[in-house]
Amino acid sequence: NTELTKVTIRDLLRLALRLNPKRIIMGEMRKGEAYDFLQCMNSGHPGSMSTIHARGAVDALQRLCDLVLESKLDIPYHAIQRSIANALSLVIYQEYDTTTGQREIKDVLRVKGWDEDTQKPITEFLYSKERTARGSVVHARPELVARTHTHEAVSAIG
Repeated sequence: NTELTKVTIRDLLRLALRLNPKRIIMGEMRKGEAYDFLQCMNSGHPGSMSTIHARGAVDALQRLCDLVLESKLDIPYHAIQRSIANALSLVIYQEYDTTTGQREIKDVLRVKGWDEDTQKPITEFLYSKERTARGSVVHARPELVARTHTHEAVSAIG
């Protein structure tokens, strides 16, 4: 008689943390493992990455908060938001473009930290691309555009 033991993403994440990794790369966050992943990023594993389904970069912050709430722990909502603001550096939102059949980056949001006065995360859009009737309009910080063009030039050379 053979019984299979169910292994969850949360179990795998906890086991991986015992190996003392420098960073964690995790697939899509769907449930309570978001709490464990957030704890991992706030406790010495910077540079960790994961994916999450949302309608935009700002919505991804809210979605992450909702997923942490699904962990069924009694954590105040503002404490979860503060933890997220302190753990994340960037949120990159990509979207499937039905006209080209490819995914493209729509938003890059920098998370700078937590504002104690407003009780909200401090964020700044570094890049945003919106589709209009005439085509696409890109809003980007000048230093990001300069880095992008430099990267494209270097890529073209070699």
